[in-house]
Amino acid sequence: MSRYLLLLVLAALLLLLPPASCRLLCSVEHTAPSRSGELHDALCHSHRCRQLCLTAARRADEQGAGEAARLFVAIASAQHIHEQLYRSALAARGGEFSIVDSLPFVAESAAQNLRAAHRELDYCFSAAIATLLESGNRYGARLMIRHAASENRMRRLIDLLLNSGDSAARRSYGLCPRCGFLTAAPYRDPYCPQCLLSESRFLEF
Repeated sequence: MSRYLLLLVLAALLLLLPPASCRLLCSVEHTAPSRSGELHDALCHSHRCRQLCLTAARRADEQGAGEAARLFVAIASAQHIHEQLYRSALAARGGEFSIVDSLPFVAESAAQNLRAAHRELDYCFSAAIATLLESGNRYGARLMIRHAASENRMRRLIDLLLNSGDSAARRSYGLCPRCGFLTAAPYRDPYCPQCLLSESRFLEF
């Protein structure tokens, strides 16, 4: 009986040990461990959004929809920052990962692509944040909380453009290079509301 108990204890200890390495693939089947799966999925989400917005920006620019093109580029740049933050967080846990690119479908009109981006940005962060907090990964949860707030602002900017049209006055978009928070005039603060970086260091679009 004691031998079986000893084997069970050893098996439990082995399960608690972190893996030496893991390969994360942005596909349906991947081998992301549960403690990093939420970050991996958010990374893939950011990458999909960035690819969609970059493709839509080129299409909008070809059609002369300059305001929409600028917003698409600003959102893509914000998602790139979130991507890099997730990559760093995953690398800090010893994970190796690669992204599988896929060509996003874009419609002909800028308005249709804005709505498609709005739908893509409707990502459910709450369950992933709760899982990260339960596992003790507070840094990962903080990254995701900031990402969720940033995407809420992105959707509001898309709504604003859809309601006013591309003929509206050119808006100034500001992007925090530290946390990826995107904002627009006249809703600009002297500091980033998420990480308190000075507005003078924002990237302008």
